[in-house]
Amino acid sequence: MHIRRATDPSPGIPAGTAGRPARPLRWRWLLGDNHRIRVRMPLTLVCALVYVAFCALAFVGEHVGLTRKGFAVPLAVGSACQMTLFIALLRSGWSLRLKDPGMMFPQNIVALISITYAYSMLAPTDRGMALMIVSLMVVFSIYVLSPGQSLALGVASALILAVPMLVMPHVDPQWFPFDQELVRFELLAGTLPALTMAARHIARWRENVGRQRDELKATLARVQDLATRDKLTGLCNRRHMQDLLEQAGAGSAGFCIALVDLDHFKQINDRHGHRTGDLALQGFANACVEVLRSSDVAARWGGEEFLIFFPDLSATQAHMALGRLREALAQRQVCPDAPDLRVAFSAGVAGHKPHNALDHTLERADRALYAAKHEGRDRSLLAGDTTLGAPLGVA
Repeated sequence: MHIRRATDPSPGIPAGTAGRPARPLRWRWLLGDNHRIRVRMPLTLVCALVYVAFCALAFVGEHVGLTRKGFAVPLAVGSACQMTLFIALLRSGWSLRLKDPGMMFPQNIVALISITYAYSMLAPTDRGMALMIVSLMVVFSIYVLSPGQSLALGVASALILAVPMLVMPHVDPQWFPFDQELVRFELLAGTLPALTMAARHIARWRENVGRQRDELKATLARVQDLATRDKLTGLCNRRHMQDLLEQAGAGSAGFCIALVDLDHFKQINDRHGHRTGDLALQGFANACVEVLRSSDVAARWGGEEFLIFFPDLSATQAHMALGRLREALAQRQVCPDAPDLRVAFSAGVAGHKPHNALDHTLERADRALYAAKHEGRDRSLLAGDTTLGAPLGVA
C-alpha cells in the first residue's frame, strides 16, 4: 500500500462513468488490448495499404510497359514480407521495448529501399515520380521521427539513391542514361538537404513542445499536490477531504467517517520535543496506510486531529478497522530516541446517510470523539443516530 495522494481519484465516490459497462474494443483481434499498441497500429496499417496501392500500380505499369519485366512480383513479395514482419512485431508487443515502439525509422528505411528498387525498374522517362515519393516520405517523417532520425533518413536517402543515379549508368548505360541520371542527382542534391534540414528543425520544435508540455503537466501535478496534501504526513489536507466528503455526500451511497485525536499529544511535544511530535504524527499516518484499505482515505484535519473516510462501510465495520489500527500503533516504535513511546488515539465514528446533512454527520462524530476522550481516551465510540445528547455506544 502507499500513502494516498490527494490527487488520486476519490475512492467510493461515484464517477460519471461508474457502473457503466465497458465498451467493447472494436478490431481487438487486430489492434490488441494494449493502448500503446492500439495507438501505433493504425499508422502501420495505413502504410500497408499504401504498399498495396503501389504494388497494384506496379503491376499496371509493368503491363503497359512503364517498367522492366519482372518488377511487380518481387516488389509485392518483398512488401508483403516486410509489412507482415512489422505488424507482427508491433501486434505481439515486442516493439514496445524499443525506444521507437512504432518502428517508424526502420519502416522508413525499408520503404526507401523499396522506392530505390522501383526507381531502378521504372523507365528512364518516368523515374521522376519516385523522387516525389522520397520527398513526400521525408516530409511526413516530421511527425513521427526524432530530429536525429530525420537527419539520418535524409542522409540515407541521398546515399541509397546515389547508387542507381551515379553507379548504374556505368553498368547499364542504356537503361540509366548518364545525362538524365546526373540531372536527377543534382535535383536530389539540391532539394533533399533543404527538406531534411526543415524536417529536422520541425521535429526538434515538436520535441521541445512535447517536453514543455510534459514539464507543464508535472508542474501542475506538483501544484495540485501541494494544494491538496499535508506536507508533514503525506495525507490529504483538510480542504481536500472536505471536497471528497461533499462529493461523497452528493452521491446515493452511504459512508462512515471517524474523527481521530492523538492522546496526550501536547505532553509528547513538551516531554520529547516537537521533532518527536512530528514523528508521532507521521507514525500514525504510516499506520493508516499500512492497516486501512486502499479505498479508505485519511486526512490531517488539524493539529493532532485526523479524519478517516470509510466508503461503503457500516459504523460497526469502521469501528473494527480502527481497532486494527489501534493494535498496529501499540506495536509501532515512534522515535528511536524514545523507544518506549507509543501513540494512542481516541476516535468518534459516525455513519452518513444520503438524506443527512454532512455538517450534522461531522458534528455527531465530533461529539463521539469528545465522549471517548471524556471516558478515559484510547478508545473509539460510535455516534448515536438521533439528536444531540443521544447515547453513544461504547465498543
